[in-house]
Amino acid sequence: MLKVSAADIGLFLLRLTLGGIFVGHGVLKLFPENGGIDGFAGYLSSIGVPGPAYPMAIAAVATEVGGGALLILGIFPRLAGAGLAVTMLVAILFVHWKNGFFMARSATEGGGVANGFEYALALFTMSLHILLAGGGKLSLLRAKGKS
Repeated sequence: MLKVSAADIGLFLLRLTLGGIFVGHGVLKLFPENGGIDGFAGYLSSIGVPGPAYPMAIAAVATEVGGGALLILGIFPRLAGAGLAVTMLVAILFVHWKNGFFMARSATEGGGVANGFEYALALFTMSLHILLAGGGKLSLLRAKGKS
């Protein structure tokens, strides 16, 4: 019988939540009303992300959707965590850093979205945790005895 610790349950919940967030964000980038992959590539180019924009956009979306799905299933969680951590580091450096720490402005600052890096930092740190800790016992590979 599989003995599951509180840490394994925590990793399971972290994988499900983080994976769901990334799948959702990746899929949203594909919707035509959000500009689709071409719009996202144009955005990456406009903010100065190095490299060819279209392949970078495809890589980012594939990492978010694919990595998120891998986390949910518990398949290759360390690999998924590494890819997602890199994706969030790029987002922090090229999108959010210049806007400061907080996602929202305080009421004294007029409220509204500041688009700071606090949320991206949280996702980066959670991805890094999965990279370092692995996916825990509650994963498909563990259930089949392969991880």
